[in-house]
Amino acid sequence: MDQLSTTDILVADYLKRKGFSSTLQSFETALGRTVSATSIKYEPLEEIIEDRIKYFDFQKDLAEKSINNLRITSEFEKWSYPDLTSSRDLSKLVGSALVIHISISEFLIAGSMRTVLFVTSNDRKLTLVDLSTYNVISSFSDVNKSVGKCCYAIPSTDKFFSCGMDGILRLFQYSDAGLREITSKQLHKRVITDFRIFQRDGRLFLVSIGWDNFLRIHELMNDQIISISEFKLLSNATSLALGFHGQHPIILVTRLDSSQISYFTLYSNLLLEIVRVSLNDAEFSTHGFTPMALCLSSSDFKENPKIAVGTSHTPYMRVIVTKAPKLEELLGAIATQTFSSEQSLTLPTLRGHILGNYHTTSPQDKFSSASIQWRLDNSGVWIAGDDGIIRGLEFQSGEIIRELKGGHDKRIKCLMKGEVEGKETLVSAGIDKIIVCWS
Repeated sequence: MDQLSTTDILVADYLKRKGFSSTLQSFETALGRTVSATSIKYEPLEEIIEDRIKYFDFQKDLAEKSINNLRITSEFEKWSYPDLTSSRDLSKLVGSALVIHISISEFLIAGSMRTVLFVTSNDRKLTLVDLSTYNVISSFSDVNKSVGKCCYAIPSTDKFFSCGMDGILRLFQYSDAGLREITSKQLHKRVITDFRIFQRDGRLFLVSIGWDNFLRIHELMNDQIISISEFKLLSNATSLALGFHGQHPIILVTRLDSSQISYFTLYSNLLLEIVRVSLNDAEFSTHGFTPMALCLSSSDFKENPKIAVGTSHTPYMRVIVTKAPKLEELLGAIATQTFSSEQSLTLPTLRGHILGNYHTTSPQDKFSSASIQWRLDNSGVWIAGDDGIIRGLEFQSGEIIRELKGGHDKRIKCLMKGEVEGKETLVSAGIDKIIVCWS
């Protein structure tokens, strides 16, 4: 007997829920079989039809206005000058290993605050570099039992988190005497993708994504990493960003096989998915490309930040910029709604939030590590390229305004922005084992 189609199940489900027993019986007679109770992760039939109607209404708007006209130029600033005019090779400070991850943070060294570059490499070393003096502060071997995947400091402290490819997170305290491991925790069963740290009401949290399809949040409590909540995604997460709306943390996640941004918050110690925003208004589908990199123009969602997304398009990356959804109403309704601890396809998806969709001329392939960074003054983004060039994209004109050349001759693997003594700073690391500081 032929397998039931999704349409058959959706129609039968609709007839059952509406109490149309005789119509259901006729439908099953026509099918030649009874449709048993089935649990599927799709919207009810009427919601699918309603979403399709909304999509056609949106397409009518697109017919009246080209995608170029959807770019609201007044939303964006012109590229500001001077930008990055000098570069410095830091490779000799780190050694000849391949850099896996870099981060920049204000960090407490010997009682004074420094702007410190944390460099994780495939020889299991962690190197701390003072970006004001370009001197190595310290270098440590075997910080993780496996190759380090990512490392971030707790801002303005002498402590940092480092996570290995094995998914184990470790908390360290730095001093002139060396490193002291405070505690550790298995965050994900498989490789961790990324994590972020945030503090609220005197509590310190860590939100992470991994190859096990989970979004997880932990709290550092009495020097122990305590699990708070987890959320099962439909596919592996590809990127993570963090902001705030008042006291509410706003967590943005993208994932494989979906061209949407999922918005989460933490409410009563539960991770809740509150809304999704479509990055693919041109088609009635949930995917077609994958968002691979996320960055926010501001972490304060009350300032209506813009979200820049680097896509998986080949042979050249595209950058899509969206406006943030209005979160006040969504956050205010949390207490009256029922939420699940795992992802489904029933959550409403917002369309019409795209401000611009840009061709970047930045080459990439399916093995690329997409990386984009907002400029400090939000006048555009820097884009890391597989050809070793960092490109500056101005959103107001939609054009590549700047190209930073001469630092790398191969694929750029990592790109991180910072501010050193009031000046915009970028640090890039490539598969050519070169690290460059641009200022």
